[in-house]
Amino acid sequence: MAAVAEAAAPAPSSKFVKACEGTAHCINRLRIVPRIIVGGYGYLIWDVVQWFMALPEPTTQQAALITTLTGVSVAVFGFYMQGGVTNKGGGK
Repeated sequence: MAAVAEAAAPAPSSKFVKACEGTAHCINRLRIVPRIIVGGYGYLIWDVVQWFMALPEPTTQQAALITTLTGVSVAVFGFYMQGGVTNKGGGK
């Protein structure tokens, strides 16, 4: 009975599946999401450093926040550089 229910379900259109696979491949190949994350983190660092430099007398806690955020930026950029796309399909 279960085999009949599975056979009755319509198969997705092959054009739709190919379009989805092509879009996913393009997003993966261009590394769009990691670029957005690194760009957003760069903006965060820029904005926080500008805030820190505008303070008349920064405290040690504020300096520690800036030091931590700029130190983490090295790790974020390192993950971005090491997380390249691998070519599993052979050719091209």
